[in-house]
Amino acid sequence: MESFDYAVFKVLANNDTGGAPGHQGGIVIPKDIADFFPPLPSVTSAENPTVEAILTADLFREGHFLETIQTRYQHQTWGGNRSPERRLTANLGPIRNVAKAGDILIFEKGVIDPMHIRIRLLPKGSQEYGEITRSNLKGGKWGLADPLNVPISINDFEDAHEQLTNSLALPFQGFAADRPRIETRNLRLARSAVFRNQVIAAYEKRCAISHEVLETPKGLVNLDAAHIIGVNMGGSDDPRNGFALSKDLHWAFDNGLISVDENRRVILSDAPSFGSNRQLARFNGAKILEASNPSYRAADDAFAWHRKTRFAQPT
Repeated sequence: MESFDYAVFKVLANNDTGGAPGHQGGIVIPKDIADFFPPLPSVTSAENPTVEAILTADLFREGHFLETIQTRYQHQTWGGNRSPERRLTANLGPIRNVAKAGDILIFEKGVIDPMHIRIRLLPKGSQEYGEITRSNLKGGKWGLADPLNVPISINDFEDAHEQLTNSLALPFQGFAADRPRIETRNLRLARSAVFRNQVIAAYEKRCAISHEVLETPKGLVNLDAAHIIGVNMGGSDDPRNGFALSKDLHWAFDNGLISVDENRRVILSDAPSFGSNRQLARFNGAKILEASNPSYRAADDAFAWHRKTRFAQPT
């Protein structure tokens, strides 16, 4: 289940609501909080006056779940004729049609998947509205819902992406010897999200052992980016210390029921020979799926560590 980051807020203007005159559409995202929204793929230009990303959004009103939608997060210039403006622009009717000027929207993005957001509408006069405005919002029109808890920023994601991408040009390091002892919470979470995205993309959203995937119509997949040398054992976030596994196989790998041998084939402990673990038997000797980009190929040294340290060797 997705966990969500610290929140930002906006007090709605009339143009953000369904009562706006003319053809106003969507919710304007002020520049001051845009850095805490999901990153957009590029910047606008005369040749590319609008850029956008498709987000999954869970909508709530006063703590009650409404529905999950797909919405567009756009950076618009209206053909290059106006100053750039960021907007959420699609399928927001369940919130916009009941919202009024002065209501508050709370925005939170996913920690694991930053393209998954949660939007909560707090009508003016509601209990939570009063609690939020008294304790956190300090009378501003938008900003951090809690100034002491700053969400992961686009810069955090960019720094994490640069770290992990640069690591691919260096000899493989399975252990995070260079990880700071004291590291910001945001950079750590951003690096985990980037690691997941890079590894799953490298395996084209397929499990390296089963070569299969379950995927919802909204693009959610039952895959994890599995660390071969676990983070709890000091393992690094070098993408070569990871491969894509379904959630069940990730658990089996972490708990030593399966591993990968020198020939990149699946090996099993004794456990799959009995009980509910028999479902693993079909993978015995199977060749693992390799990353589509050779630069992301899981390191032999990492698998060797797993065989020696985590794998329950057959008797």
